[in-house]
Amino acid sequence: MHGYTWSHHEIRRLLMNLSRPRALDRDPVVLSLQHALGSSSPRHAIADVVERTFAENDEKTRLERTVIEQCDLQGRATREVAHELHLSLRQFFRYRARAMAAIAATLSRLLADAGVRPADRLLDAYLQAYPPAGESGEPALQVDEREAYVTMRARLNAWLPFHEAEADRFGAFHAACTRIHMARRYDLEGETADADRLLQHVERQAEDLSREQAAHVAFLLADTRYLIAGDRGGHRAMEGQLAAMAAAAQHTPRVELSEAIVTLRQAGLLAARGAFADARHLMHEALRVRQTHGELSFVAGCVLLEAVLYLCEGHLERAWALARTARAVQPHGPELFPSACALESMTALVLERAWGPPPEPPAPFLRTHHHALLRAVDARRLVRAGNLEEAYAAVETAEAIATASAGPLLTCYLLETRANLAQAAGELRQAESLHARAEAAFTAHGDARWAPMMFARALLAR
Repeated sequence: MHGYTWSHHEIRRLLMNLSRPRALDRDPVVLSLQHALGSSSPRHAIADVVERTFAENDEKTRLERTVIEQCDLQGRATREVAHELHLSLRQFFRYRARAMAAIAATLSRLLADAGVRPADRLLDAYLQAYPPAGESGEPALQVDEREAYVTMRARLNAWLPFHEAEADRFGAFHAACTRIHMARRYDLEGETADADRLLQHVERQAEDLSREQAAHVAFLLADTRYLIAGDRGGHRAMEGQLAAMAAAAQHTPRVELSEAIVTLRQAGLLAARGAFADARHLMHEALRVRQTHGELSFVAGCVLLEAVLYLCEGHLERAWALARTARAVQPHGPELFPSACALESMTALVLERAWGPPPEPPAPFLRTHHHALLRAVDARRLVRAGNLEEAYAAVETAEAIATASAGPLLTCYLLETRANLAQAAGELRQAESLHARAEAAFTAHGDARWAPMMFARALLAR
């Protein structure tokens, strides 16, 4: 549908807003949908999408509909509903991801049939629903600001264009959170200076917040910096940010969830150091947090980490299945989707299975080091297929992106991919030199989670 992909967060928010009439009437995506379908009200527009999606009466469709109604419409806990349906958490997770994907497909089809491009309409609808303070004469009502913030986050997660000035419409707390999410987008797209500038700006404004708000912002800041450090293989920096997260977690509005996120991040650091058993233990501890409809991305993060652990331990089938599950949750989401997609592609390569790329993502995604990793994996697949010309083109694309936004670990992977190409082309001396450089760089910035991806010689020798 004109290159636009609905994020999981947008679909989930549309469903949740059926129980929030005020938010539903002002939701920018719903306004676009109502306009496209000519519905009598926003509620009727969303209801029509849900009804059309689950019109079939087979067992699978009934189960998917039940999952959506119980969790996303009624807000019941994931574990509770999974238990009633006699599903494991993993099975439940898969059904919910499929249901979300089905709703997204229906939404795309309806809008395409109506000739509407939601990506073009979204910002106009957003500005209409939430005019800037300077235009309306007064700031947005506090009761509405949360809805506007959720919309802003959904747009950032869907890789839609943004402007820093959009954060100015919020009060101090939501403005700070928005700028942190914008900073993460900047960093992913290689604009590291702008990312640092925004994060520093948020730190300077922290004195304007209440204690609980300041704790939440401090937690989000540290978590974002943890992710950035992880991209660059900075284990010591990750440790420092973990300590900051743990200190702030005790004072955040949702202490239990914040502590679970800290535990999950600790598990990720242990996995990076090769302590796979300890990492899995901590991940299972993190999953004990009470799940609600608002924490699916947290569960998906646990699923993705377990996929990485299985890959590192050599359980390729399990790794492949879990990676597929994780990437279905957040199409083009900044954190989960690209990592899960690369992991799925890599395991499919090792298992000698076909793997098709996801639908073409929005343009900003193509500038990220995540996309560079996907192209590098594609290059290895093309080498395996004997298509060296396309393989060279893929790795050159990846290298062009990586020079702006990648950390040292991706650079190692790209060196190893170049070595694969040289070896396949019969340039053995150059291949050995590139292998040696890649191995030396990987040792310097060792991260055990990347080790399976570096084992290229065995792949080509099979």
